[in-house]
Amino acid sequence: MEETLDNWAKHAMKVANREAARREMEAVDSRSILIGILRQRGVAWNAIANHNAPPRRIRRELAKTMPPVVTRRRRDVPLSEEAARILQQGRAGGDELGLVDYFGSEHLLLGILRAPDCDAARHLDAFDIRLDAMQREIVEFLGGDFDEE
Repeated sequence: MEETLDNWAKHAMKVANREAARREMEAVDSRSILIGILRQRGVAWNAIANHNAPPRRIRRELAKTMPPVVTRRRRDVPLSEEAARILQQGRAGGDELGLVDYFGSEHLLLGILRAPDCDAARHLDAFDIRLDAMQREIVEFLGGDFDEE
């Protein structure tokens, strides 16, 4: 999948890896991925902000649920099963919206929201960020018409 990630998704995953490493986590999880999304103003960040949810506050509150930062040492951290599932769900979510030629930050957000049992999805739910609303925000941000079937 790495070769299909656009620059926004690559950056988000790089930040997710760095967050997991700094916190000495065993694997990149959904919270790490969400922090990666919220550290840049890509499509996913804009969809959240356009939904009147404050991305910076969401990121700060999410960081409080994670292990503390203990090192600045960089290392590659493997993906958790949860993170791998988010990537798969993100691809499927993008396919449903016709976003098939690439994999961007919006796909990562869709993947998180399509895995409602993950910590990041529960955190977003507390800010009233749900899959149907984000699908609409993403499509409209990209200039399309959202068609509810």
